[in-house]
Amino acid sequence: MAADGEKTIAGVILAGGSGSRLGGVRKGGLRVGGVPLVARAAAVLAPHVRPLMVAIGDEGEPDFGVPEGAVSVPDGRFAGMGPAGGLFAAAGHAAAVLGPSALLVSLAGDTPYAPKDMVRRLREAMDVSCDVAFARVGDQIYGTNALWRVEALLRRGRSADGGKLPPLRGLFDGQKVRTVTFAEDGRGDPFRNVNTPSDLIAFARRGPGHVTF
Repeated sequence: MAADGEKTIAGVILAGGSGSRLGGVRKGGLRVGGVPLVARAAAVLAPHVRPLMVAIGDEGEPDFGVPEGAVSVPDGRFAGMGPAGGLFAAAGHAAAVLGPSALLVSLAGDTPYAPKDMVRRLREAMDVSCDVAFARVGDQIYGTNALWRVEALLRRGRSADGGKLPPLRGLFDGQKVRTVTFAEDGRGDPFRNVNTPSDLIAFARRGPGHVTF
């Protein structure tokens, strides 16, 4: 159930990567603190969004379970565009459910300790002149962890021709962009993600963390 005042926000967990640096393992099913990564991401977004989507890429349904109440969204015609393909596909689904004036919050599906207040803080940063608000920690801007205007994503998706796209943080060429700074916590950068086996081991040593379902 979306919180009051946030009913026009959809959410997407970007989980379409092939996990090449983990030997081809789809990361959503990997566990930190006994909880699958995709479920940890869902716990951050689900209280604030409707619908909640999982962008599954262009390799078919993943072998990890999509969280209850979430909708799996393949890249479709945006296949081969990486995270942008999942974002464009999710924007299309959000527009069909909520209309093009909705907002869409994205979170990388391999981010086990994302801040619980991420959605609220990004929403507070958006205004009528802003197309996207990115999370940042220090000098690091996280293109996958952001709040987007669906209509802006739809326009950008229509202009995509399947060629090489800029990183997500460059989709709007630095125009109409906000950044929201998050502090490191007791575990370090809260948006650090899992890319390698050593990352997974390091996260396991941090302890289970707090996950609310």
